[in-house]
Amino acid sequence: MAEVYPKERQFETRWHHRKPAYWYRKSARRADGDRDRPVVVRFDVEPGVDPSPAPPVRIFLGTEPEQYRAERIFIWSILQVRDPSRVYEIYLMQDLAGFDRSGWKTGFTKYRYAVPALAGGQGRAIYNDVDQIYLADPAELFDMDMGDAAMLGLTPRETSVMLLDCAAMNAHWNIDDAKAGRKHSYFRDITHANKLWGKLPAEWNARDEEYVPGRSKCFHFTTLQMQPWHPFPHQLNYRPHPDGEVWFALERAADAARYTVFTKTHPSPRFEAMVAQYRLLHERGEAELELAAADTFDGHSLNKHVKEIAKLITRTGAGTLLDYGAGKGGSYEPWPSAAADGCTKANPAWPGVKVTCFDPGYAPFANSYTTHFDGVISTDVVEHIPAEDIGWILDDIFAAADKFVFVVAACYPARKHLPDGSNAHCTVRSADWWYGQMQLAGQRYPGREWVLCTEHKTRLGKVRRHRAGCGAWRDSGARMIRFDELSFDYEPYPIGLARAAFDESVYRELVDNLPPVELYEHKPDKGGKYSLSQVNHPRQYREFVRRSRPWRAFYAFVKSPAFITNTLAVLRAHEFDLGLPGPGLSERLYLRARALKRGNPLPHFPRLKARFEFSAMPITGGNILPHTDHPKKLVTMVIPLLREGEWNHAWGGGTTVVWPRDRTRIFNRMNHYLGFDEVDQLKTFAFEPNQCLVFIKTNNSWHAVLPMTGDDPAILRNTLTINIESS
Repeated sequence: MAEVYPKERQFETRWHHRKPAYWYRKSARRADGDRDRPVVVRFDVEPGVDPSPAPPVRIFLGTEPEQYRAERIFIWSILQVRDPSRVYEIYLMQDLAGFDRSGWKTGFTKYRYAVPALAGGQGRAIYNDVDQIYLADPAELFDMDMGDAAMLGLTPRETSVMLLDCAAMNAHWNIDDAKAGRKHSYFRDITHANKLWGKLPAEWNARDEEYVPGRSKCFHFTTLQMQPWHPFPHQLNYRPHPDGEVWFALERAADAARYTVFTKTHPSPRFEAMVAQYRLLHERGEAELELAAADTFDGHSLNKHVKEIAKLITRTGAGTLLDYGAGKGGSYEPWPSAAADGCTKANPAWPGVKVTCFDPGYAPFANSYTTHFDGVISTDVVEHIPAEDIGWILDDIFAAADKFVFVVAACYPARKHLPDGSNAHCTVRSADWWYGQMQLAGQRYPGREWVLCTEHKTRLGKVRRHRAGCGAWRDSGARMIRFDELSFDYEPYPIGLARAAFDESVYRELVDNLPPVELYEHKPDKGGKYSLSQVNHPRQYREFVRRSRPWRAFYAFVKSPAFITNTLAVLRAHEFDLGLPGPGLSERLYLRARALKRGNPLPHFPRLKARFEFSAMPITGGNILPHTDHPKKLVTMVIPLLREGEWNHAWGGGTTVVWPRDRTRIFNRMNHYLGFDEVDQLKTFAFEPNQCLVFIKTNNSWHAVLPMTGDDPAILRNTLTINIESS
């Protein structure tokens, strides 16, 4: 059968795309699933719309915990194109119980063959892998004429998108065979032997380079090492996807809408059941461990974390806290003048800090809060929440915090059991998974500092690990700097200008919070320039960024792994391929081994890093001499920082493209400077607010800032310079 239905090699992941951790993970046994049935996400008919008589559109989604970003955007994509008069049901097939997942390529590989049975053996169903997005209404696919077929797929071998006649397929695809781990070829042979297969139109499964804007209806990011959201960073060497912006644009829109699959007003069905179980534990205690009600979830687990929280309080100047999931609040004393049994508390470790306790499972603290707090803490809570509700719970936590969030997540099963016999830790996930959830929530709330503490059980006891972050535009591909209006001049070298580079409110906040010039290092030999960066006055730079919420968020954005990746992808879209980033670890080892074998010099693979600098120059003669930038710089972005109407263009201050009059000086790899009288001025980009000038470093990228002609030394030309450099 392999000769009849060959693999399509262009989408494969080869050995050099994989990191060593992949091979370890491949040989490890997958944990047993713990869900009796798929979680269902339901979109009802929108209010005010007459219902369609058509049946609900049923979509079964193969997914796994590491694909949380892809899962959210898959569902969001359907919301953007759905028929408001129709009901949609999305069945999340993740960690289903009873399946032998030995040797599965993904955590959901064979679930697809259980769809007819899970659908009740009746009606139609669509199957999708999680690495896809809809660009057209899936109802169009659901209602498609199937002819004599019972299963539509793109090719005789392809099962990543299927339209299924569940009654017909249920007679041939046995769920017990799927649970037993039968191979793809087993189900494929049954399908073709019984002539059940039909061809799915190509626009409903456009894989990677098959995507055609305006024509493709379901975009499939099938090549693992090119999936834009990087679900397995420890296992794969990722490369940018040429059309990854399609996915990133959807994620940005979802973030802007603060979208979560379930919400506080519409949680998952499992959430309400779990809260009811916790209320019983609070009231009755835990019989198996012989814990009295007063000692069950008493709140003393907070004591292990008071010192770390105190550091955050001191650093941010917090005066009010919300303890989200406080249990019975056993670590607190009543707040002065507050009722002893009230929810307003104090902790001796945090003098003067007013704490509000909230816990939906404990009646005295179950009332919803109605205000914001400087900080929100949550210890011994999130692992008790169903995984499908973690998104909105963290969103709720971040929304209540103005300055910081502190969350503790246990990564092991609990000793306690709920009254129904299930483990009290219903969401046991890796530290990386929790970190990703914090990043996902944080990016919807720019500027909130956060700390995640994960707790692990080892043979030597419990271990706590802390990871910090700042709500920002992180490695999601969502960009704090926008290149929607980027255009390039290509002569005498590439230089681009992006207008409306920031969201206006973000830009204003950055301008309003510039560091005082007293922090800068003065460089009189550089045209009177003042500089504050990781190189110039680094201690003052670090301290300022740490204390400034908007600049802390910007720092996290520039330092995020995706900043460089996304910038290079934007340049490639404008026909500038810098050949970066270089090959992954496996491929580097291979190339070095090959060089050794051939007796050639070992190849050098540069490492890329990004940093930014605050610069200021007085308008009374401030200037930058003609130069081409340091050889290690690859890309430079110059962003003026000023308010609308604040700058008088008669002063100058624009960035000027120049060209040496002595043509023997054009080549300038080592960045020698020239005088202003030694160059011709070709073009000047005016000093305007909210724009980004993009240089690609070349051996002839000559530019300068001509001496400014203002007469007030107190007025400064403030800029932000971002550099992507190689080492």
